Amino acid sequence: MRRLSPAVAGALGAGLLAALLPMGTAGADTGNGGTATTRISVGVDGTQSDDTSFNSVISRNGRYIAFVSRATNLVPSDPVPSGLQTYLRDLHEGTLERVTLDGAPADVYDFSASGDRMLFRSSNGLYVRDLPTGLTRRVDLDLGEFTGGSPSGARISGSGRHVVFTQSRPSGVTAAEGSRVYVRDLLDGTTEWVSHPNTATETFYAGNPVISDDGQRIAYTDVRYFPKGPGKGHAHLLDRSTGERQTVDVSQDGSTPERAVSGLSLSADGSLVLFHRSDGSTVTANDQKSTTFLRELSTGTTRPIPFSQPTSYGSLSADGRFVLFMAGVAGPNTGPLPPLFQWDRETGQGRLVTVTKDGGPATGYPGRVAMTGDGGTFVFESLDSDIVPGDTNSTWDVFARTLPPAP
Repeated sequence: MRRLSPAVAGALGAGLLAALLPMGTAGADTGNGGTATTRISVGVDGTQSDDTSFNSVISRNGRYIAFVSRATNLVPSDPVPSGLQTYLRDLHEGTLERVTLDGAPADVYDFSASGDRMLFRSSNGLYVRDLPTGLTRRVDLDLGEFTGGSPSGARISGSGRHVVFTQSRPSGVTAAEGSRVYVRDLLDGTTEWVSHPNTATETFYAGNPVISDDGQRIAYTDVRYFPKGPGKGHAHLLDRSTGERQTVDVSQDGSTPERAVSGLSLSADGSLVLFHRSDGSTVTANDQKSTTFLRELSTGTTRPIPFSQPTSYGSLSADGRFVLFMAGVAGPNTGPLPPLFQWDRETGQGRLVTVTKDGGPATGYPGRVAMTGDGGTFVFESLDSDIVPGDTNSTWDVFARTLPPAP
């Protein structure tokens, strides 16, 4: 894979204010014209983790970052059980704590726009926790015949009122779908099945849901699987306020062939949907070798993320201006991970955003919720040891990087 020169990477410009970084986070790099990269997966005193960290999630306001780790030395005052644990770092308070429910580890999926509500999964279900008060409520309730299935892929609306999630079909249930998408209204205490039923002879699986800030627009995929090759189907968007449902992955010529579609991301107002296709189907007249696309619902137009090679794992900022994406395809036979880039829809410009402390390109893998609302700060995982000074633990770490304001 072709790597960018340090001179190109060094053109990224200025970045994060040091005052926003918590005390104790290790390796804040303020070189490269003032940009800063901070290693997040460290102890409160800056101690390096003694094992792998990954699955990072950042709140839209940039205050909270959660991540999963096998490390046992991040909170030395708290005896850490073996196995995977989730940690929550509060960048304002400079604190780090384990996320648990009744003593059991929990896996953080998302935060509300204010960061006050945290969505997580524990061993027995989905929960939303009000961080200021500690009040915790269960989400995966009132699921009818899908009660007893496994919830996954959950996201919370920016308002913090609605949670959308995938529920697998329980054993013994004869429903046509292998999984469904539901939305829970935390204010009304109601649950709605929002993925439309598919009565085809094959079993379809709904999943990958994302939700607008007001909870009214929900995008999701609906695919079927074959003995060989990837699952294929479509991405859909439901407007709950009108009941209108539309296909998202529409070709420029209006056709809708089944695709291997995944990786959905939605702007805060629900007007833009990002999707990724991993097969050879054509979306636009000139896909520009990109495999990540942006659908503008108001105009019914789709455009590729302009790049000279396949892209993957795209994430859209809440304001819809920026797309964070991996410049390449990650897989078991693809070798080292490629770097991450950010594309600015307003200017049409792209820039390398994962760089080493000397300005060269660094590999990166974006977290579940990768960016703050304005696209200015993002989290990623990397095995590279030269992103920040003093990285000698020879394992995967979680990093946060803040970019200079866009022109």
